[in-house]
Amino acid sequence: MCKFIATTFLLVMCAISTAEAELVFYGGTRTDAYTGENHGTTVKWKMILLVDYNNAQVAEISYAVINNNKHYFSSTFTNAHFVTVTGKSSSSTVIAHMPSQCELDSGQTSEGVYCFGINANLTLDVKTTISFPKTFTSRGGGLSYSTSNGQPILDEGLYQLNFDQRSTLSSNQSGETYDAAIAKMTAYLESLGYTQ
Repeated sequence: MCKFIATTFLLVMCAISTAEAELVFYGGTRTDAYTGENHGTTVKWKMILLVDYNNAQVAEISYAVINNNKHYFSSTFTNAHFVTVTGKSSSSTVIAHMPSQCELDSGQTSEGVYCFGINANLTLDVKTTISFPKTFTSRGGGLSYSTSNGQPILDEGLYQLNFDQRSTLSSNQSGETYDAAIAKMTAYLESLGYTQ
């Protein structure tokens, strides 16, 4: 009996990890202004946002040429979920994140916002249309510390991303998974000489 349960569990987990997703692609620009260590600089990134609509998974891939070197980074949004906010004349979707246990323990109850946009009808494949933003925007700031001298560095960022219907349709019609889409995009950037 235990062997049957273990085998069944393994088969279910394999099916979940390779399940087709309803992927939504966005592309645009991100601008970061860095201030600290007695100077300031601005970096303009090209950015791809990949949303797995069914599972509330979100990945960001940003890439730029900095000091004649091609760089990229990829990250995933943790504890993400989609919240629909209804206004007077339209509704918006917010990609939000719940507070961590540490934040809850300290009394914080509000959620953070990764990005947001006004909803529109988006076609994901020949059978699926969803109400989700055509454009996502975000602005925010962060504070980090230099690894070389410990000095504070302020990062003020802004991005605007637009729905990429061609990539969305192509990916969903081919049955691409979320992980496969991320791997394909990073492999393409690396083939162009970008490094992490």
